[in-house]
Amino acid sequence: MTVEEPCPVLVQARGGPSPLYEPEDPAAYDDLGAYTRTVPLDDERLALPADLADALRAWSRSRPAGGFTSRPDLRKHVKHGLATTQQLGRF
Repeated sequence: MTVEEPCPVLVQARGGPSPLYEPEDPAAYDDLGAYTRTVPLDDERLALPADLADALRAWSRSRPAGGFTSRPDLRKHVKHGLATTQQLGRF
């Protein structure tokens, strides 16, 4: 996932230590259901700055295991995730 070899990743908070996922089969990049392999935030292919990795980790872990019970909390989580994901996209 370097600049020379970009690779698609799915960003989705599932409550784990990393919200980044890649497909088991690299050819299945257009099937969202194929993104099941977690990409660790310290993966050398990403070369993420520590502050961005920390922001992604915190956002992913802030998702409650049972889901959100209030819409305002869900909206706040989504808004934070969008900002963090946009920061990842700019990187």
